[in-house]
Amino acid sequence: MSDVVAEVLDDDQDGEAQEATGRPGFVRVFFFVFVGAWLGAFFGTIALAAPSFLGVASADAVGEHTVPFALDSSGAALADVAVALAMLWAVTLTVRYWLSTFVGGTPSWTWTGLTLLIAGLAAVFTMLTAGGAAALAAVAVRWTVYRADGTTRPEPFAFGLSRQRALAAGILVPVLAIGFATAYAVYHPLSDNSDGAPRVLRPGKSALYVVGPPIYNGGGRAVEVLGIEPGVEHGYALHLEDVGLLPDVGDVNHRTPFAPFVLQPKDATYSSIVLRLSRYGCRPGATGRIDSLRVRYRLGGVRTALVRLKQPLTISC
Repeated sequence: MSDVVAEVLDDDQDGEAQEATGRPGFVRVFFFVFVGAWLGAFFGTIALAAPSFLGVASADAVGEHTVPFALDSSGAALADVAVALAMLWAVTLTVRYWLSTFVGGTPSWTWTGLTLLIAGLAAVFTMLTAGGAAALAAVAVRWTVYRADGTTRPEPFAFGLSRQRALAAGILVPVLAIGFATAYAVYHPLSDNSDGAPRVLRPGKSALYVVGPPIYNGGGRAVEVLGIEPGVEHGYALHLEDVGLLPDVGDVNHRTPFAPFVLQPKDATYSSIVLRLSRYGCRPGATGRIDSLRVRYRLGGVRTALVRLKQPLTISC
């Protein structure tokens, strides 16, 4: 890494000479922000996943979904905010370190974090990829963090914290964020751990039986599954009507009515659930898509969770 850093600094000397009294060179700032953002995201992911090494459910910050927890309650929304805060803290910390070490000055926590936050939101709510968001942040930081004369912008708030309080806040904020996200995950440990593309079903009018997704218990305690109900569905051509069990794994011809069962820690319903899907609304031009299932379960009380499908069920008539 030191050789790469030296090469970047050498390549940027011409730009620095041209802007000796202005903002740092574009290549220099871009490189260190981009690298710092990726390292910060890595460290943030490790910090959020740390409870899983103790057998405790943890927030998945690198899953296929836009946000770690489905937005079906205020608690889930707060848990997603906690995950975002922990990731923002880690990325801001590393980017500030790289800039202050190799570019100069002491970048403001506020301006650096705000720039990275906007880039992250663009990645979440637009078609921008994670790499594109990091590149966007790298371009923007040169103007948001540094002034025209090359100095760093001061914190925008006049009541700045003392060094001791800033250090305490820098430790307390991520600890509380990771703690809240972990606490929510402990009581909402169910997820779909299947892989692959969406499952496209054949058109028709009669009911269709398909093997359900492997619902995974990522927590450290057993979960009693009380029921599986429709989740988020789109269109008129496909709906979940009923759920049964498969005594013979994967054999949909020998199914039994649903009955509560216990899902042990780190275990999943591997091909032991069958879904009865209605295709009654399947008419020419109609479509249908099932994105999730709502699971009722007992874990410190009766709860529900929206389990998002990694292989959504789709139909085009």
